[in-house]
Amino acid sequence: MAWNEPVQAFPRTTGTEALGIDQAQRAFMARVYRWMFLGLGVTGVVALYTASSPSVLRAVLPMMWPLLIGELVLVAALSWAAPRMTGALSAGLFLLYSAVNGLTFSVIFLYYQLRLRDGDQTGPERVANLLVHRPDWGGDRRLHSTILA
Repeated sequence: MAWNEPVQAFPRTTGTEALGIDQAQRAFMARVYRWMFLGLGVTGVVALYTASSPSVLRAVLPMMWPLLIGELVLVAALSWAAPRMTGALSAGLFLLYSAVNGLTFSVIFLYYQLRLRDGDQTGPERVANLLVHRPDWGGDRRLHSTILA
């Protein structure tokens, strides 16, 4: 084989066999993109619901670091166990991962987009204050009402 000859992924096939392979690849990629779309949809819906629901946001903020670490552990576990899992189990764990991703993204989105009404802190400063100094949301009603307004 010369260095400039194209590498064949499949042995030489006839036209109908090549067409069948092409259709199988298209069908496979369509399924992959459907799952990607579904995962992004779950992430987006969970992020939107979390960011717009004060009670869910109150529960998620103190758990931010465990959620981030849990997300990484879930990725490692899915990568390790994927060859041995059934399709239904891997689909369920993928959707769980998408939901956890939505929880973490909601806080990240709030971190970069929120502003206080009176302008004394930006969104990143406010969320950092919240995570470091007031993870229990304390009794500061002014801060509480501006964050969750």
